[in-house]
Amino acid sequence: MTETERNQHNQQIETLYALYQQASSQRDVLMAQQTQQIEAWKQRSKEAKTGWQGLTDDELREMLGYGKDEYIADYTRNFVDAIEAKLKEKNGG
Repeated sequence: MTETERNQHNQQIETLYALYQQASSQRDVLMAQQTQQIEAWKQRSKEAKTGWQGLTDDELREMLGYGKDEYIADYTRNFVDAIEAKLKEKNGG
């Protein structure tokens, strides 16, 4: 291998290494951005979960057309409790 060929070869290696370093640096930046995005999603999800509220008996009575002082059957309350439990489960709550 001539000196010129050796120099060209070394220059190609240096160019490839510089490209590798640039790609590696970009990968690190993208990974850091992705990690930040995941943390932001987790925080928003956590905030949404802490804002979860179930139905009160008064709200349930109103929705079912009962007066405030009227009795809500146990099966109706249990049904609504089961719905709320399923929603909490599905929402990670």
